Amino acid sequence: MTIYDLLADIALTRIQNPTAKIVLLSLASYCNSAGECWPSKETIARDTCASLRSVVRAIQWLEEHGYIRIERRSGSSNFYIITCMEEEMSEVTRANLGHAIERTI
Repeated sequence: MTIYDLLADIALTRIQNPTAKIVLLSLASYCNSAGECWPSKETIARDTCASLRSVVRAIQWLEEHGYIRIERRSGSSNFYIITCMEEEMSEVTRANLGHAIERTI
């Protein structure tokens, strides 16, 4: 799946929370081919013209509803995975993600 396919899929998906949808589109615009990204919340707020507080709530909503998975990293931007891309993630990417998480714990 390419980034354009991902953006199109999200754009066509009926998401009940409009702020969450625009935040998900913003996250997708930063994704690599495995659906992984790590923009700061401030960057997402700037991209979406939403307040930082709205972005935080939207990210929580997306996680609670299964659209994204978050690997929280202290001292750095969170690592986001758009869940519809997880099945396409290679084993090497999963291993690198596992090492990145271990370093932050």
